[in-house]
Amino acid sequence: MKKTVALLLCLSVLLLSACGAKPADTRPAETAAVTPAATGNVTPDENGDVTLSFDEQPVNTVEISLDKPAASLVRIVSGGKTVYEREGEEQNLFCAFKTVRTDSLTVHIETSATVKSVTPSHQTSDNREFRVTAYAVAESLLADGVLTANSFDVVTDVILFGCLDFDENGELAVDAPLLEAALERLKSAVGDRDVRIYVNVLGPDSNGEGEWEDQMHDKADRHNRAFKTGKLETAIPAVLDEYGFDGVFFDYEYPLRGKDWQAFSDFLGRLRTHTQKVIGLALAGWALLPKSAQFAAVDRVELMQYDLFDDNGNHSSLQTCVDGAVALDKVNYPLAQADMGLPFYGRPADKSAEWPLYADYVDRLGTTKDAVDTDEGKIYFNCRQTVYDKTAYALSRGMGGMMVWHYALDFTDVTNGNSLFGAIGECLADRVTAD
Repeated sequence: MKKTVALLLCLSVLLLSACGAKPADTRPAETAAVTPAATGNVTPDENGDVTLSFDEQPVNTVEISLDKPAASLVRIVSGGKTVYEREGEEQNLFCAFKTVRTDSLTVHIETSATVKSVTPSHQTSDNREFRVTAYAVAESLLADGVLTANSFDVVTDVILFGCLDFDENGELAVDAPLLEAALERLKSAVGDRDVRIYVNVLGPDSNGEGEWEDQMHDKADRHNRAFKTGKLETAIPAVLDEYGFDGVFFDYEYPLRGKDWQAFSDFLGRLRTHTQKVIGLALAGWALLPKSAQFAAVDRVELMQYDLFDDNGNHSSLQTCVDGAVALDKVNYPLAQADMGLPFYGRPADKSAEWPLYADYVDRLGTTKDAVDTDEGKIYFNCRQTVYDKTAYALSRGMGGMMVWHYALDFTDVTNGNSLFGAIGECLADRVTAD
């Protein structure tokens, strides 16, 4: 049976000083914590409400904990105006919105779960170097209308993808016509903005035989052979210098065995001796992560918290972000050097190999729903509010930025009310303090 809980939350200010990106429970964002928070089971009165009053103060975040993952509608009202609304299926909710100064909040929750706690706060960050990194598939940039200049008022870093790879013999192949055409269009759209441009390098794929793990081992063996040739350490920096890239990223996602990580790490260490430009990796939080010493040559980690499903079957939920940050903490990798990945596409609940486009479903999602029901089943996306929430969460954890796969899947004109880049930009404008 669904319950409706309206909470008017009592507030008082507790300022916590800014701190570094780790350990896991530190928050570099300055936080005005709301106390006393509603904890334990929330028992509504005969009208379905729990009413508290408080002194006037700013609020822009409400964290809600349920006793189990469940479909929930959350609506937050201040002064009769809805300041937040989202439909999701999670146990822990991080509800972020534009700061309101108020003496009451009504938090309306429709859920089959029991509300364990509600914790409001006011969070800001002084991280004016927060990155917004977009993978850009080179071929997609050649289509007319894809690149929009004002998107680079939000996007700070671009990783050009799909024009540079190597084989198991360590031979680097550059698709020069594609790279040059995509780079020309990209630089034209960026204009005089200070946007850093990197190139992604892909390695040899598996033979496609056997189970998934067998394929990943075969893929690793091919990478290891390439690394041992000693060719890539000089070939890659030469391409970076020739085209003026700011660094290189590797999309070698699943080195599952310790020996594979060691071979990869040794290669990166040798590469570092040939270039002082940025060296970055794309990693999935669930995969075996290397020990902290193996990160010595790595400047950036793009955390691929997508194509992952939480315990409740949701694709790329907030919980996957939490899990990814915790995984990096465990290997002592500074969160300030990591970007939280966002999918600008959907995945079916049955985990089938389909990646529906956000633009094709946005009319049904609106800005507040993460899922749509179709004849084939449910499809999960990250709606605009979820993107805003995740960006606020990354700021609260002291992460270095957000990462997007990939640029062309959004309404890249950030003035479009459906633009996901626009949601990131609005969150940063609302939460990152000025000089």
